[in-house]
Amino acid sequence: MGREDNRKRLSSSYQDEELEKMNRISAALGIAPTTLQTELVRHGINNPIVMDQIISKYRAKARFHIFTSYHNDTLNFSIVDKVKVKGKK
Repeated sequence: MGREDNRKRLSSSYQDEELEKMNRISAALGIAPTTLQTELVRHGINNPIVMDQIISKYRAKARFHIFTSYHNDTLNFSIVDKVKVKGKK
C-alpha cells in the first residue's frame, strides 16, 4: 500500500548545529521537525534567490546546465546537457 497523498520519502543528514536549530524551532512552533524540514524545502526550492545560490555553488561540478524561469507565479527549471549547450555555439 502506498501513501494516499502520493508523497515520497527522502532521507537527510544534518550537522549537530543544524539539527539543534531545527529541533528548537520546531518545538517552539509546536510542529514536528520533519514538518519544519518539509516547509524549508518547499520554500527553498520555490525561491529563485535560494536556487540561484545553490546552482551557482555547484555549477562547475554539475553535469547539466540548470536555468530558472517564472511562469504563472511558479518557479520552473530547464535542465540541459552541457554538451548540447556547448555544441550550439
